[in-house]
Amino acid sequence: MQPEIQGIYQKGDPACPAADRCANMDHTKLAELLFPHITKNPEDYEAQFPKRDLKEGAMVTRLGPSPTGFIHLGNLYGAFVDERLAHQSGGTFYLRIEDTDDKRYVEGAVETIINSLAFFGINFDEGALLDGEKGDYGPYFQSNRGEIYQCFAKELVSKGMAYPCFLTEDELAEIRQKQEAAKETTGIYGKYAEKSRSLTIEELEENIKAGKPYVVRLKPRSAIRRDPPHQSGRCYQRNSFHAGKPCWAMQDSP
Repeated sequence: MQPEIQGIYQKGDPACPAADRCANMDHTKLAELLFPHITKNPEDYEAQFPKRDLKEGAMVTRLGPSPTGFIHLGNLYGAFVDERLAHQSGGTFYLRIEDTDDKRYVEGAVETIINSLAFFGINFDEGALLDGEKGDYGPYFQSNRGEIYQCFAKELVSKGMAYPCFLTEDELAEIRQKQEAAKETTGIYGKYAEKSRSLTIEELEENIKAGKPYVVRLKPRSAIRRDPPHQSGRCYQRNSFHAGKPCWAMQDSP
């Protein structure tokens, strides 16, 4: 369904219902403040990791264990299934180590996982090795893939589709307690997200330069409507557009 446009305003037009937000928010600047080290764009990674040259119906499967100890039966069963699905269909089976949970990381667990798979005859075509990696679609250790994800996060922020949330652990815990007491769905949405969503570009820049920790959250459709990006110099109301196309394809809770 084609979104309805109720009005088109030039950037800075005081008649625009979102004029205050638009005047104070520069999504491109915010994206650069958050990710100044990211120089690639999504198209670069699409070129680096092209679609695999596989026959029709071939499956690409992944085993993604966390290095938190011995490989358990669930992972082992999943590995058997993934390996069979991939190889029976003429596809690819790969191993990627999900090593981003530093608190639960166990020294030597990666070696245990790889050796256990080899012991049970589960052979992968790509992935993490005892002495490195093999394959053209790595890195195969999740902790080394940060810049790939940051590239796409930067793209979303630059389009006004994501924002940095500076809520502290104490604030998050307090919000969760209130939601549980009120029997509400837990999470950062609606009024609980407004503290971070309502920051001006000046306040955001101050927080970033101060080194305050943050996470990047997706904006829901309703918030993107209120905060339309201005790359084209125009504000489309009622729904926001970027380059003439709806820019609220990805969303989280309202």
